Amino acid sequence: MEITNLTSRGFLLLSMLLTPFCLKGQADMSLLGENEYYFRIMSVSGFAENAPSFTVRPFTIAQHLNHESHPWSQYWKSNLSKGFELPAGLNLAFIEPYFFQSYNTTLPRGGNDGAIWQGKGWNSAVSFGAVVNWGPLHLRLQPIAGFTENRFFDTGPFVENYLDTLFPIDNVPRFGNSSYAWSDWGDSRAELRYAGVRLGISNARIWTGPAVHNPLLFSGNSPGFTHLNLSTYKPIKTYIGGFEFNFLYGAQKPSSWFSETYQLGRQAASYQSVAYSPSFMDGFTIGFSGVFFTRYPDNNKERWEQAKRAFRINAVLNIADEESELADANRLGTLFLRWVLPKNNFEIYAEFGKNDRHVNDRDVRMQPEHHRAYLLGFIKSVPLSSNRMLAVGTEITQLNDPRSSFTRGGSAPWVPGSMGRWYYHFNQRDGFTNRGQVMGAPIGPSSQAQVITADLFTNSGRWGAKLARIAYNDGRPNETITGNYQRIQEANEEFIERWEVRNIELMVGLSATRFLRNNLEVTAGIDLSYIMNEHYIKKNDLFNTRFELTIRRQMNGWLR
Repeated sequence: MEITNLTSRGFLLLSMLLTPFCLKGQADMSLLGENEYYFRIMSVSGFAENAPSFTVRPFTIAQHLNHESHPWSQYWKSNLSKGFELPAGLNLAFIEPYFFQSYNTTLPRGGNDGAIWQGKGWNSAVSFGAVVNWGPLHLRLQPIAGFTENRFFDTGPFVENYLDTLFPIDNVPRFGNSSYAWSDWGDSRAELRYAGVRLGISNARIWTGPAVHNPLLFSGNSPGFTHLNLSTYKPIKTYIGGFEFNFLYGAQKPSSWFSETYQLGRQAASYQSVAYSPSFMDGFTIGFSGVFFTRYPDNNKERWEQAKRAFRINAVLNIADEESELADANRLGTLFLRWVLPKNNFEIYAEFGKNDRHVNDRDVRMQPEHHRAYLLGFIKSVPLSSNRMLAVGTEITQLNDPRSSFTRGGSAPWVPGSMGRWYYHFNQRDGFTNRGQVMGAPIGPSSQAQVITADLFTNSGRWGAKLARIAYNDGRPNETITGNYQRIQEANEEFIERWEVRNIELMVGLSATRFLRNNLEVTAGIDLSYIMNEHYIKKNDLFNTRFELTIRRQMNGWLR
């Protein structure tokens, strides 16, 4: 598609000129970026002491890896730079610039990429910034700007004015009908830090639970949203073990493309997450997360009342009570665990979640599976030599609808079976989204995924491979109560059986990171996807290829 305005043309030219020189980095460990994933593998392999639980993020790494024989020992560096000392006790550090670009041949594809939306065609983003520390005050400014070509593709028979009428939440399939440039505050924040605890205002993305690919609650999939938070930035050590927590209150924004018929305006989220690593069980962590989200109020008194709701005991147990029963509210809650066995170079993790409230404790006993979701995963590392290590992993995520989501009903104009699904409730139509993207698992509502990865780390970089199967919105299309199956049947030219009403993606991915001369680091990847029954149209099978390239250069005195 032809670029339609001067701003887009200028950004395109700038990106092309910067491609050979652009860099990538972070102050705190980036959300499941190259560095954090490597640090996680090294913690599984016994190379890191006092590592965080990887269940409450973002966090700060306060030390180097404690062994000089791990594969990246020559290239690894802590994100805590000395920076530049200024008068009056100020410390200034720059963040290495980040440049990203990708290309999709057929459909929008990409996930856990924050404010970036990877549409069909060419996509790019650039980010850089600085960090100022003055005693306990920590200021980080890291805006991000980008461009997407946003080429035309067929959105199917069920999309009207950017609204998917089968799954009407603010998870729009396409952001307008032309190329556009965009900008965002990125992971900027201002906070006070002391003894492992921080208090501040932030736009940074958050990640909950131990998942590597598809967490049940928050992930890095959508842009960050402005929020107040009280959290740890490293584990708090006590006699009985380590604690990590994150409490926040903030407001998400709807996209500009969601149908005004259903839009509620800004949403408010009151969220809490606590993780405990007992001193008597090395490597074991257990915790819970919960979020209460509803309409963003007009005054501070109501905002304070909303912020407190996440801390009610019934909210933690996900049981309804009179004071928290709001017409436009919903809750999501999860329990998670992670167990690392460094002597065996093995990690196992799991998470179980609930959407929607139980009526009472009797309801909990009768239908514990109501609106449930879960994931299970493991990581195994195999040292091959002093400078070579193989890491394999598997993650299974189930967000698809249980039977109770079809049998429990709502009130007019909703019909029985329209109570909702994971990330969506019948009285909360924007869904668990921010600016048009799901804030949770990139696979989206009611979906399921199985992912297998293998990575070979050497002293010159990494070679990686990935296999994945994704079933999008699994289960909801072939039910009859809300008429979805009938609509899909009418859209097909030939009869389609219920078991055929599936939109499946099979994907294989290859990637590599290479350390080059002059402190250059190049990461490239390719994902090949075979999509079956796109838009639930029988034999409407498509192929998509996604390319990605990142170039970084380590710079002395700069943060990563």
